[in-house]
Amino acid sequence: MWKHQKAPYSPIIAAHAAKIAGPLKTFTTWELVDRFSEWLRVLRYSKTAQQSYCQSVSKFCLYIGNKSLVEVTHHDVRSFLVDITRRDISVQCANRFLNGLRSFFDFLYLGGIVDTVAPRFIRGRRYIGPLPKVVPEGNIKKLIPPLRHRATKPLSNLCTPQAAVPPRLPECEWKISTSDAIRSL
Repeated sequence: MWKHQKAPYSPIIAAHAAKIAGPLKTFTTWELVDRFSEWLRVLRYSKTAQQSYCQSVSKFCLYIGNKSLVEVTHHDVRSFLVDITRRDISVQCANRFLNGLRSFFDFLYLGGIVDTVAPRFIRGRRYIGPLPKVVPEGNIKKLIPPLRHRATKPLSNLCTPQAAVPPRLPECEWKISTSDAIRSL
């Protein structure tokens, strides 16, 4: 039953809606890129993310040439990424290109321009970054003598392992008689 149904409503309603709405405005690829940069600005992406994403989208639009964005498949995106990675760019940069294209095609999908988000079918390489730098023991020993100064004594108390142990309260015996408990009620 669902294989032959084109729309969830009758053709008469679709024809009437088309008369009311009129034809959809078609945008050029570069107009869509400009609108995408405005969309990133509205979503409050950082300046570097905006520049990076718009640069990757512009390079992709130059790569596909006169091909419509509706006709772009994940094979086109993959061949673009292969072409970009031939230039010995880092894994982070290739993933940034892919993320920029994903955001652009999400934008197009939300606007009803494309039916699928082609870059979502591609998974980028995983990047394992370097370990964080460790402060050498010699530098730590240089920091300890200033903490022994009288003015910074409270700070040095916080840095010691004993500071993590809460102080003990003196042990007291609490005797409550039943008469006291009844009087307090």
